[in-house]
Amino acid sequence: MNIKNKKVLILGAGISGCSIAWILKRLGADVTLVEKEEECGGIGKTYTLDGCKYEFGPHVFHAKKEHTIAFYEKYGVRPIEYYAKMSSDDTLNNLIDFPYSVDTIFQLPRKIGRSVVQELFESEKKDIDFTSLESYLKSVVGETLYKNFNYGYSKKFWGKDPKDIPANGAATWISLRTNDKRLFLEWQGYPKGDYNDFMEWVKKDIPMIQANINGIKTDSNKVLGVESDTGFLTSDIYISTIPLKSCFPDMIDDLEWVGNVLVAMKLKNGPVLPEGVGGVYFPNKFGFKRMCEYPAMTDSEYPKLKNGTLIGFEYNVFPWKENEITEQEYIDETTSACIELCDQEPVATKFHYHKDIYPLRNEEQLSKYKQIESRVDNYQNFFLNGRFGKFVYVNMNDCIEMSFDLASEITGKDLDQISNEVDLF
Repeated sequence: MNIKNKKVLILGAGISGCSIAWILKRLGADVTLVEKEEECGGIGKTYTLDGCKYEFGPHVFHAKKEHTIAFYEKYGVRPIEYYAKMSSDDTLNNLIDFPYSVDTIFQLPRKIGRSVVQELFESEKKDIDFTSLESYLKSVVGETLYKNFNYGYSKKFWGKDPKDIPANGAATWISLRTNDKRLFLEWQGYPKGDYNDFMEWVKKDIPMIQANINGIKTDSNKVLGVESDTGFLTSDIYISTIPLKSCFPDMIDDLEWVGNVLVAMKLKNGPVLPEGVGGVYFPNKFGFKRMCEYPAMTDSEYPKLKNGTLIGFEYNVFPWKENEITEQEYIDETTSACIELCDQEPVATKFHYHKDIYPLRNEEQLSKYKQIESRVDNYQNFFLNGRFGKFVYVNMNDCIEMSFDLASEITGKDLDQISNEVDLF
């Protein structure tokens, strides 16, 4: 399809919406974004606590593909060495490599390490079992590592026993590594400045309408327009990166998502994590799943911290439990944990909650999504993109790569042609 001067309406201005907007605009399309919030970015925003910058989670950029790395570098994303650890005893004293490396074996108590070696030797002779998340993890890391670490963390992450969770790519990046202890094996980076700057750079010169989407109007084979609280919006091409219920309120109940709570805390004394470590995973004791230390990742200056630091604790929130704990209870629980782990009480605190973060891709939910996907296939001018559009757990680099792939699908051009036309290299 020749999209030169074609009107394109993109629903949602997170990383998926902004990146496909950036690509199509540079390919000659007349692009407009629609976003319910005042600012673009979605969950990829920078916040401040007492003048100190932080994000919703570590949000480390990573990528394998050259055009994605070039996209990052074009907009001021700098490469970093980011390492994560797992707490072996629910303290900050005994941390092991995560994802696991060969060295992890030597970081474990001797009895456990011996069992791990034996199981890994045996696992080399077996095929990976994708029946469930439990079977997948056991076949990759063995019974001992699974029982001591992966079981508790997976249950904390998804809110269900791992044997009742489809593998579905939920943890297919978990493996035993030989010589690289980074969280991601590929290129890793973090924005110069902050995420707000990065997102504004990406959407620069692209108009954005602030509006809620209430549904789409269609005929048998195309979308005629979008119902919004600012009026009826029309275009030649429509791309949705927002929760599907907003597009199809007549068709489905809400798809189920795991939400995420972040409690950010400023401490007087720091850092609290070893040099080079940005995050620590907690598989068992605490309600939160991960703790991160922001100055270890960002190049932002923190003059107000003086000798202190800024940390964040993340909790997963499940649809069937989302009203069980109040904001104050989260803050109280996190404060107690902070005192226990860091031996100091926070001097400032901020609470955030995002309802939809990780899709619950069980059979029932995937069946609902396939109904929508089948309907969308009938519309020649309507496309889905990103985590919310595709109902899939993807990282930021995946969203950008999906945007390049979608641009290829819409235009019929290969990635080399697109990369050349948008002047990536």
